[in-house]
Amino acid sequence: GVDLATEANMDGLRKRWAGVKANYGPLLVGLSPVAVRDQQTGSSNVRLVAGPLPRLAAARPLCARFARVNGDCWPARINPAEVIQR
Repeated sequence: GVDLATEANMDGLRKRWAGVKANYGPLLVGLSPVAVRDQQTGSSNVRLVAGPLPRLAAARPLCARFARVNGDCWPARINPAEVIQR
């Protein structure tokens, strides 16, 4: 998938997803959001990841498209055990 944002809580993540969809909707066609635990030591944040994508390599060109329109995006491999909410 593609990591689009990090927030302190689920409410913030929902608001962020609404903003990402409003600003970059055409780039997200066919993708769905999931909330993932931030794996940084000591962090209680949650990450917004959109996917699925068939391979991690497929995320790189998508993130390049986000960058061309001033969006933030990072390729992300997700462990299903890290998913908090679909």
